[in-house]
Amino acid sequence: MAMDGSLQPGAFTGSCAIKGVVIEPGARYVATLVDRTGDDGQTELARADVSLAAWESGPRPDGLLAFWHSTAPRPDERRTRFIDDDTLLEMVHRLADATEPRQRAFRWVLALLLLRKRVLRQDSIRRADDGTSWWIFRRRGLEVAASFEVADPGLADADLASLTEELASQLGEIMAVGDG
Repeated sequence: MAMDGSLQPGAFTGSCAIKGVVIEPGARYVATLVDRTGDDGQTELARADVSLAAWESGPRPDGLLAFWHSTAPRPDERRTRFIDDDTLLEMVHRLADATEPRQRAFRWVLALLLLRKRVLRQDSIRRADDGTSWWIFRRRGLEVAASFEVADPGLADADLASLTEELASQLGEIMAVGDG
């Protein structure tokens, strides 16, 4: 977690994960967070960068969880790119129709992070007939903010901690979020 509370993504890879071409310095590209199977057979989060041309032509990296637009750094440029709260909230909204358990769990962890950072507030919990708990969230600081629901995937504490740690590792910093 950066000092301003934003998340810092992993390092820019410099090449397109779809077409294998170099992403030139100063070029716009799409940074993605994907689920991959590691050498040990376990599912893990990984970063995959995609050239804008490849992204606009339609194919997406396998296991896509989240994405954000960025500009490739120049070799002499020292900069730190952060994923701000609005981008994290956009990721939560993009995953609203996710059906895969890992995507739903990722959405849940992002929503909890935004709740802890006080970007969101929890209005209530709705229990569905199938036993699922749906947390009703609303954006803080807006006079008129639409509410939205996020399903509690029922992660065990160890699974929640593992997913949070994995997400933090890929986004570059430990997710030890303060109260403000």
